[in-house]
Amino acid sequence: MGRRSPLPVAILATVLAGLHTSFVSTGARPQLRTQRVARKAEPEIVDVEASALVKLEEDIEAQIQKAEADQDQSRLTRLSRLLVLTRSSAAATAWQTTKELKSKVASSMASAISEFVGKEDYDINDVATKVEESVSSAVTKLDNVYLTAEAAKAAPEGTTPIILTDVVRPVAGQMKEAGKEAVLAFTGKEEYKFGDISKEAAKRAKSAVANLLGKEEYKFGDVTKAAVNKTMDAIGDFTGKKDYKFGDITKTLLRKALNFLEDDDEKSEKK
Repeated sequence: MGRRSPLPVAILATVLAGLHTSFVSTGARPQLRTQRVARKAEPEIVDVEASALVKLEEDIEAQIQKAEADQDQSRLTRLSRLLVLTRSSAAATAWQTTKELKSKVASSMASAISEFVGKEDYDINDVATKVEESVSSAVTKLDNVYLTAEAAKAAPEGTTPIILTDVVRPVAGQMKEAGKEAVLAFTGKEEYKFGDISKEAAKRAKSAVANLLGKEEYKFGDVTKAAVNKTMDAIGDFTGKKDYKFGDITKTLLRKALNFLEDDDEKSEKK
C-alpha cells in the first residue's frame, strides 16, 4: 500500500479546529457562538403593519389574471369586488393613531378578506361583517382598551386609552361603502380585462373613502382627514396607469399615509 497523502489529514485538522473555536465554554455545557451572516436585503413592503394588505392585494391580482385566462367571469367578478375592499382597507389602516393599532387593524382586515378569496357563495355584506368581527377581536386584545369614551375615563392617568367603538365603527363603515362601490363597479354582466379591473377598483376605492369622510356620523380629526386624503391621492396616482407590479397601489398609498401620520410628509412626497 502506497504512502497516504498528508493533504486530507491537514484539511480534517483545519475543520476540527474551526469547529472547536465556534464554541464558547460556559462551564457545564458549550454554546454555539452567534455568527453574523450576510443576508440579501428583503424587498421593501412599507412597514410591518402594511405587509398583510400588500400581500393580499398581490394574491388577489394574481388570481384575477388567472381567472381572466380561464375565462371564469363569475370568479373574476368576485375577485374584483374583493380588490376594491382591500384597497379601501388601506385607508382604514391609515387613520389609526398608533403603530400598534395600524398593525392590528391591517392584519385583521387582511385576514378577514382573505377568507373569501376562494369562496363562491357569499354576499358582499358578509365580508364587511367578517371584517368588523375580526378587527373587534384583534383590538380588544390590546392593552388599555375601553368600549366607549365614558368607560375610557377610568384609564390610568397619563395613558392614551383606545376606544373600541372609535376604531371599529369607521372601519365597518368603510367596508360597507367599499362593498356598495364594488357591486356598482362589477355587476357580473360585463366582461372585464385585468387593466380595466385594476383601474376601476382604484377609482371605486377612492370613492368609498370619500363617501365615508363626508358622512357626519363619523367624526374625523383634521390630521386623520389629511392622512386619508393622502391615501386617496395615492390611489388616484395609479388610476390611469397600466404598468405596475402587484401590490404597488396599496403599498404606495399606505406609505404616503403612514409617513404623513409620522410627521414625515416631506419623505412621502420625495418617493
